Amino acid sequence: MLDYLITWFIEAGASPEAALGYARAAGLIIVLLIAILSYLVTQTYLLQLISFSVERTETKWDDALNQRAVFSKLANIAPAIVIILLSPLALGQESPWLNVISNLALVYIIIVGLLTIDAFLNSILDLYRSLDWSKDFPIRGFLQVFKILAVLIAILLVASIVLNQTVLYILGTLGAATAVLMLIFQDSILSLVAGIQLTANRMISRDDFISMPSFDAEGTVLDIALTTIKVQNTDKSITTIPTRSLISQSFKNWRGMSESGGRRIKRSIVLDLNTIKPYDEVDTPELNQLLTLSGAKAENGRFESNVAAFRAYAFAIVEQHPEIHQEGFTKIVRELAPTESGLPIELYIFSKEMNWNKFEEIQANIFEHLILALPKFGLRIYQKAMGIDFLN
Repeated sequence: MLDYLITWFIEAGASPEAALGYARAAGLIIVLLIAILSYLVTQTYLLQLISFSVERTETKWDDALNQRAVFSKLANIAPAIVIILLSPLALGQESPWLNVISNLALVYIIIVGLLTIDAFLNSILDLYRSLDWSKDFPIRGFLQVFKILAVLIAILLVASIVLNQTVLYILGTLGAATAVLMLIFQDSILSLVAGIQLTANRMISRDDFISMPSFDAEGTVLDIALTTIKVQNTDKSITTIPTRSLISQSFKNWRGMSESGGRRIKRSIVLDLNTIKPYDEVDTPELNQLLTLSGAKAENGRFESNVAAFRAYAFAIVEQHPEIHQEGFTKIVRELAPTESGLPIELYIFSKEMNWNKFEEIQANIFEHLILALPKFGLRIYQKAMGIDFLN
């Protein structure tokens, strides 16, 4: 190409030196026009053909690649390849600009390749998250490590091109700076180790409900990254927790509750000690009918006190409740140690309902029913609020 252009310019009346300069400029313009044409062809026709093919396949991986624009980013390499291949023909091997243009094209290819790798890894993450079991083994942190490695390799390659040195030589020069690099990437390294521990031991997964008071976090895990974990709290705010903090500090994971199928109800009714009486003093036909209908029974054939009768009644109510687990879970109505505030009667049971709203509704209904039944047993809740008697 260069010889033909030189001949053409000489025949047009230019001197040999001027013809060489004109020929190289014209050749470079032609190369740039071909590069632009290759870009338009790949973006207009080739990518449309790929999208057309992707839409008609049943596989999901090509859809993920297309959505993340992997093919589009990869197609951007075409103009640089054209420049690298045609520049020697347009400028000649002796041109001092040949290395500059070729090196710029190589740097461009490296940058585009880095962006393509980033999009490719993101598409892998999208495909992985579409699997049902993906939340148990989060891989975003590992993919971020690959991205960091890709960036480091890209930096080394660019430095090698710019400095005209081998990658091994540059790595050798960086050997003295290893300690500085370790200091710079200290958090990333520690977080990577923490992420491996969390994943290997299945300590936390996406969609887990966790509580971590030290970070004022209580909510659902949205994302597990290399250095941070995002938690959406119950008030819809977002808390970001360093990954390594989950190893060095304690947190509570409620996954076991959701996997077991039972949500614990542990709440007490505190009775006024002054209202505790022998059962004979509160024995009425109405109370006997209530106990009979509920199925409450005394262990020794008779109740010693109104509290014992109330405990038996509460246990009978729990046993008949359709939303309370009857087998495989703890089911206790127990009397705790008396305090200055009264005698606590605690229900320790498990609801079948996992949804928070419905769970609270079930819990409220049970305790409202028991509170309303207290006067029939001659009992009263202890309340120290301006001397007001509650349900007197």
